[in-house]
Amino acid sequence: MMNPLITILVLIFLCTGCTIEENLQIKQMNYICTALSKNYLKMSQFDGYEVWHKPHSDHQTIEFFYAQPKHSGQISFYPHNKLLECKKEKTLYVLSEIDPLSQHKTPRLSLKVAL
Repeated sequence: MMNPLITILVLIFLCTGCTIEENLQIKQMNYICTALSKNYLKMSQFDGYEVWHKPHSDHQTIEFFYAQPKHSGQISFYPHNKLLECKKEKTLYVLSEIDPLSQHKTPRLSLKVAL
């Protein structure tokens, strides 16, 4: 029979390993999704836009609200503001633009990451 202290230490080690792996996956997703959204805005000639708000974020989806800052540093609410969603589907990242009125999602960029 295992010593209870050893059992507890093994469980802590296993749980810590899972947390570290999840944190690395979240950081990777944030990095990839941020790069996809910034490159999409640059290709669409909206590269002066800044992230104003991330309304939703979980392990599989990140939403970005991009707006063009005014000279005073405040955000302007023009019809050209962009709501983007980056979704991870196994090894594929899909960046979609969300229409603010209909909530229809239009895929814009995708990136397949090798394992």
